[in-house]
Amino acid sequence: MVIAFQKLMKKLIYVLACCSLLACGNNNREKQPQQTAVPPMEDSAIQTTGANPPPVSTDEQQFRTFFGSFQHAVTGTHDTLLQSMIRFPLPVDNAGTELKRAEFRSREAQIFNGDVIRLLPTAGDANITEIDGNNATAYYKKLRAGTDPGTAMYEVHMEYPDQNSSKQGFFTFVFGKVGGQYKLIGYHRNMPVKA
Repeated sequence: MVIAFQKLMKKLIYVLACCSLLACGNNNREKQPQQTAVPPMEDSAIQTTGANPPPVSTDEQQFRTFFGSFQHAVTGTHDTLLQSMIRFPLPVDNAGTELKRAEFRSREAQIFNGDVIRLLPTAGDANITEIDGNNATAYYKKLRAGTDPGTAMYEVHMEYPDQNSSKQGFFTFVFGKVGGQYKLIGYHRNMPVKA
């Protein structure tokens, strides 16, 4: 019986030693958080500058992006792209003469002539004007009627010496937002496109 008691005691000591080691080993670990941490994110504009971020895009930003693409399309052989940037029928003078999509190819060289191809890519802030939303001129009222309500219209006007006379030549492109996208909505110059 003494031997059985000694064996029992050895087992008990062994179990207690194992429990003690396990308990001590567990104390050295850092405590794990109960929840998963949120991954770090970039600081927002309000956190870094104290100001609210600008709206996603203003009419002017959208127009300037469109106009850069338009300038590029005019200088290349991008007929399909260029046509997609025009709202048809396109008024081609202040009198209300309009150019239909089917007529575009036959009149394209009159609108996008050498002067336009040469000068339009150089158009800058001095040539761009936002058209007043309350402009009472019949021409601008008619153009505005075909644009998205409450959006800005812009005009790009360029003058140059006419090589065939002593007069100043000019051309004017009018742009407005149609179906959420800026498009060429009007054009006029000192020479008629359509007689």
